[in-house]
Amino acid sequence: MKKRLFVLLAFSSMTQAGNPVWTLSPLTATSISVPANGTGIVQYTVTNQSRKTHTLVMNAIQGITQDTSGNNCKSPFTLGYLQSCTLKLNITGSQLTGNVNGGPRVCDQGSQGLQCYQPSTNNALNISIGSSEYSVGGNISGLTGTVYLENNNTNQQPFNSNGPFVFTNTLISGQTYSVTVAAQPNNQTCSVSNASGVISNSNMVLSQKLL
Repeated sequence: MKKRLFVLLAFSSMTQAGNPVWTLSPLTATSISVPANGTGIVQYTVTNQSRKTHTLVMNAIQGITQDTSGNNCKSPFTLGYLQSCTLKLNITGSQLTGNVNGGPRVCDQGSQGLQCYQPSTNNALNISIGSSEYSVGGNISGLTGTVYLENNNTNQQPFNSNGPFVFTNTLISGQTYSVTVAAQPNNQTCSVSNASGVISNSNMVLSQKLL
């Protein structure tokens, strides 16, 4: 009688399944458009869900740098059970090689990149490169009170000192700007020189002084 030999084969896989050992929860919007000449910020809370302490590191992404200052996650960073830190990502539009879809991917440093987790699909990075944006500003002189200026009938801002100023809102090339005085300072009448025009691939500084 022939005997059959049964061999039990066990296979292991490094594919992560089930609940993640460490989680990445968004603190900011993760789907953003970053100007080609501008910057953006995305932040996550990384929490170690394992009773084992892990030393973690984020895989590099072109155009995105990890801000390790202050209380942010370091590189690498070590978390004990239920400990967490803020993963702050600085995004530089000029350094992106294309849109970013997915990640950030955070790995156990001791696993040589085999044990890694990233946010859920809905919370993953979704970064697109937008058009370059340019500022509108100028120079104030002779002011003794507070003047309110606005651009394109919006973005009204108060100014109470002489010298350079810049509106917080930006424009893209081809858009028009029109700077006006929304409210005059007490006992003064202000006017704006070179107040309107079209943005052409550069920041716009009003060539004449105010007042």
